[in-house]
Amino acid sequence: MVASQVAPLQGRDAELARLERVCAVPDAGVRVVEISGDPWIGKTRLLSEFERLARSNGWAIASGKAGPLPADLPFGVFTESLDDLLASGDDDLLKGFAPDHVRWLAGIFPALASRAAQPAVPVGGSDLHHACRAVRTLLESLGRSRRLLLVLDDAQWADRASVHLLKYLLRHPPAADVVIVLVYRPLQLDSGLRELLVEMSAAGSSLRVDVPPLSERDLSALLPPDMNAFRRHTFIRQSGGNPGLLQGLVSVEDTVADTAAVAHTETLGVPVALLRDFRRVSCLGWFVLKAAALLPEPIDPDLLREVTQLGEGEIWASIDELLRHDILRFDEGGRTLRVRNPLLRAAAYQWAGAGWRLWMHARAAKVLSHRKAPSPQLAPHLVHVAAAGNEDSVRVLLDAARETLWHSPDRAALWARTACELRKLDGHSPGARDELLQATALALSGRLGQSLTILFRVRPAAPCDRAVATLWRTYVLRLVGRYAEADKELRELSAVLPERGAETTRLEVAVARLATALEIGEVPEQLQETARQGAESATDPFLRARLHALLAVAAAAGGRGELAGRRIDEAARLMDALPDDVVVTRLDCLDWLGRAEDLLGRADSGLIRLQGALDLAERRGMHSLVPMLAVSLASLLLRSDDPARAAYLIAQADHAAGRSSNQFMLARVARLRQEIRRRDLGALGEDLPLDRVDPPTFVPAADDQLAMLSNRERQIAVLVSIGRTNQQIARALGLSHKTVETYLARMFKKLQVGSRAQVAALVGRVDDVGALSV
Repeated sequence: MVASQVAPLQGRDAELARLERVCAVPDAGVRVVEISGDPWIGKTRLLSEFERLARSNGWAIASGKAGPLPADLPFGVFTESLDDLLASGDDDLLKGFAPDHVRWLAGIFPALASRAAQPAVPVGGSDLHHACRAVRTLLESLGRSRRLLLVLDDAQWADRASVHLLKYLLRHPPAADVVIVLVYRPLQLDSGLRELLVEMSAAGSSLRVDVPPLSERDLSALLPPDMNAFRRHTFIRQSGGNPGLLQGLVSVEDTVADTAAVAHTETLGVPVALLRDFRRVSCLGWFVLKAAALLPEPIDPDLLREVTQLGEGEIWASIDELLRHDILRFDEGGRTLRVRNPLLRAAAYQWAGAGWRLWMHARAAKVLSHRKAPSPQLAPHLVHVAAAGNEDSVRVLLDAARETLWHSPDRAALWARTACELRKLDGHSPGARDELLQATALALSGRLGQSLTILFRVRPAAPCDRAVATLWRTYVLRLVGRYAEADKELRELSAVLPERGAETTRLEVAVARLATALEIGEVPEQLQETARQGAESATDPFLRARLHALLAVAAAAGGRGELAGRRIDEAARLMDALPDDVVVTRLDCLDWLGRAEDLLGRADSGLIRLQGALDLAERRGMHSLVPMLAVSLASLLLRSDDPARAAYLIAQADHAAGRSSNQFMLARVARLRQEIRRRDLGALGEDLPLDRVDPPTFVPAADDQLAMLSNRERQIAVLVSIGRTNQQIARALGLSHKTVETYLARMFKKLQVGSRAQVAALVGRVDDVGALSV
């Protein structure tokens, strides 16, 4: 795709050196050069550099690309590659050729049309064989006066006659200094041609150059020089080493914040060049592809058949076609499908047309409704086609928003907003709970201003709903640094709560008040006492854990280290027993716990705690919390004398705060940058090169195997990966040596490994993570 536009050539020195030997050394014995690789990996860009080198060594270049001409035009890629060269050839070029050969050559190459009275294109049988022999003789004539490089790009899209001619030329190479260069995608190449190339490679008459994914360093060099380290790493990780995909993702970044949402963003400016991948797809295949792009991934083939209303034979024939074109790919289990990458999926979705999309979304919604599919599967279609007055659709959208609130708040916000708008169009006011759901989703997804607008407007009638609205409003106010306003509202709420029957709400208010007071720096003793009582009496373990974490910070800040340590241990014990689905509902608890551990000098444990919270926030799309957690982690790293990692986190916080328009967090980021500058670190600021800023992966991502581990087991796995002994792990986490051994034995069994080295390999640690010492 856009890889061909990259300049200068980056990261292909080894491949280019192999190609250079072919054109620099006469009679090297190589008759065919293969440049093979995945779509958009940079084959054409490498080819252009190879052609430049060949030209400098005196070669004539005849270069063409399969595909632009109509698919049924015989010998199209040969016509495109050789016609210009033939037009400038001498008049004696066809001297001695048989009349029929001249007629066929004139029919294949327009530049030779004047050489025959009746040009004709061979259609099969012996005529086709003789025409292939004539082209071979023509290449010999061209190659005698000057070495010739015949380049056939995108050979996987060559027409049938071109493939036949190419096979003939490979079996019967021209008796002249002619080298054929084939550039192709291996999964899409004609199977017979692929087998022939394998034979030639074994015989030593061909050179195959596979174009691999680029390294992180080389991909980084393709990105704008002013892009910060976090964004560089994010794009590089998403690209999978593919430079074309990398540049495509960068080009759409300003339109969508999350590349997982690329496919169904109707206003996305997808490059037209992506449509090249679809040009050989049949009408039926294109219809199935558009429907596939509309369904959530992984794509169930049976659901795809029902939505398209095709028969079994038709749907599987179309799937096979799309697999051959490497547009669809099977998942590992071979039961479900995915479009090759999100940009290709987006191109198919957007070029389907707005009317067609509405029609097919309605079809999908109907099929899924008959299947009694869960609300989150119906909502992506209903959000496009639900009509005012359809209360069933409104209910599904709201149910889906509630179910996905803590997994994908962006989607939850869209679905809740659509439901509220449908109610307004129907002449009804949205319910307070529905608007509160929308405001909550907006807050979690990082759209704090929009969330506050709703939260200040919504005043529920029910006392419990009013309390929830106030707690969320003050939560968002704290995220943007408006602590005084939050404190005032919390005091007012506390004063009107009933003395009986609202214990949990009272404790939630106490948590919010204590967190606000700690940020302000003034914690009333009466408030601490309420929190202490709640930490002992609350029946909800998560509520108790949050109270213990906040009290630990208060104790550590007041110099009561022993008490703080006990509070931390109790909070950690309670938190480690909870699943992610619970912890994610109040990730700021992990922030406070990490801060408390930092205050007590438990650096390793604090780093793991904060990084775990940050990873969870990123995975679940809690964009409002990312700046806060990244800033806390960066501050700890600076105090641990690890400014390089701190710089990476500062860039991450800056990016997230900028997307949320959180000026308060942007100011905190600016202060951290100033601290780095005061330490005279120079290059370790915003423009730190990627190779000197590794993402601080202290806690593994949600890998299929690692996801089986508990929070505590994941912490131990990370410490194992950075070389900590059992004794060091025990000290860092406040456990006994025996307990660590028990955890390790359990981890080995779950992960089906037998050594600490295998655990470290699964975690996938960065090379210099061992720099963090206990």
